[in-house]
Amino acid sequence: LDIPRLNNSASSQVTYGFSRKTTLTTNFSYGLLHAFDDADFLNNKQWSTGAGVDHRFGRDTLGVNYMFTRFSYDTVNQSFDSHAFQVIIVTY
Repeated sequence: LDIPRLNNSASSQVTYGFSRKTTLTTNFSYGLLHAFDDADFLNNKQWSTGAGVDHRFGRDTLGVNYMFTRFSYDTVNQSFDSHAFQVIIVTY
């Protein structure tokens, strides 16, 4: 089955250093999938955004991160959201 389709995505990330030990990182991404036919394929879009903070304690690092993602479909009035929260500990 060979269906012409468009698949595209874009993303960005910005990191700001408050000091040599503390950084803030934010990110955003967007993607879509679109089929060029009448076969009722589920064209969809997805976007995500998130932010995290890292702090270094001597040689160890503690970080927290939050991510939100939304998936939506063009042909049906349906979407769903995903939330993720992470705690990261790096020790040496």
